Amino acid sequence: MRIAFRVDASEQIGMGHLMRCLSLAKVALVAGDQVWFLSQVLLRVEQVAMAGVQVIWLKTNQPEELKLVLTELEIGCLIIDHYQVDDDFFCKLKHSTQVSCYLDDLNSFSYLVDLVVNGNLGAEKLAYQRSPLTKEVLLGIKYNLIRDEFRDLPAKQVTPEIKKILITTGGSDPAQLSPRLIEALRELSIAGVQFDLVVGNGFQNHPALVALAENTPGLVLHQKVERISVLMQAADLAIAAGGSSLYELAACGVYTLAFIYAANQFFLVEQMSEAGLVVNLGWYETLEFEKLVGLVQQADYTTRYQVARLGQSLVDAQGAVRVYQTIALLMKEKER
Repeated sequence: MRIAFRVDASEQIGMGHLMRCLSLAKVALVAGDQVWFLSQVLLRVEQVAMAGVQVIWLKTNQPEELKLVLTELEIGCLIIDHYQVDDDFFCKLKHSTQVSCYLDDLNSFSYLVDLVVNGNLGAEKLAYQRSPLTKEVLLGIKYNLIRDEFRDLPAKQVTPEIKKILITTGGSDPAQLSPRLIEALRELSIAGVQFDLVVGNGFQNHPALVALAENTPGLVLHQKVERISVLMQAADLAIAAGGSSLYELAACGVYTLAFIYAANQFFLVEQMSEAGLVVNLGWYETLEFEKLVGLVQQADYTTRYQVARLGQSLVDAQGAVRVYQTIALLMKEKER
């Protein structure tokens, strides 16, 4: 197959769209397909290129330009992972490829594509309406597109005491929440605790974080992390922004306190909290740091063990394989 992904990634958009597209792209590449990312802006281009994906730069987000590129590349399957779309966008792209797919989170309207995928926990509750073109709708955590590095992980070895706390706000930290979290957590009376802070490419306060690390025993900054699963597997507890990292932490069996950094994270954090996978801290603007410290102190062995087993039973990181298999079947049907 010749597959194209319409995806962007920036400090404002975040890395979630890129990472789940890359996860699905890798499955396609292993199957022998040719893969392109069609983008206006794309952080981590080197990572994309190393995976074997070619990048085509778009001047606009207009469907007319996209359609010309699809024709030129003779694309058989188009996968769109972008919020700046509407009915007109999909209508103009209709039948531009043999199979079209939309990776969704919000169920904003009836998408005029062959396949709709929402791999979020609780997506089944969103009552999707199929468009006249839609052949398949894949919903729920079974189809979550986290990376292959979270596949076939060993059972989490839960420690009696918390010795390592992982902190991640995602690819960026626009409200500079990281230093405030560290300031609050270093009041913890846990001897020898290590704070592992993931510093994404979009962080704007790196010098301040370096200075903070120099004055905070146990604080370790992690930049350009190649395999974040290693950090997650080592963590006894995590404090994380809502987003795809919550699924990754669940796959690693990590007890997580999650806060909401953007509107599109609200449903996910709420659903994962209801399922018992995370503790919902609410919106970052109203984060109560004293309460946060109390929740860390209350995270006993039994609670962390139960969450670890639940998370690893629900998130198997096979979603990209399942979605790709559905796309391949749709392609075969169109070729008959």
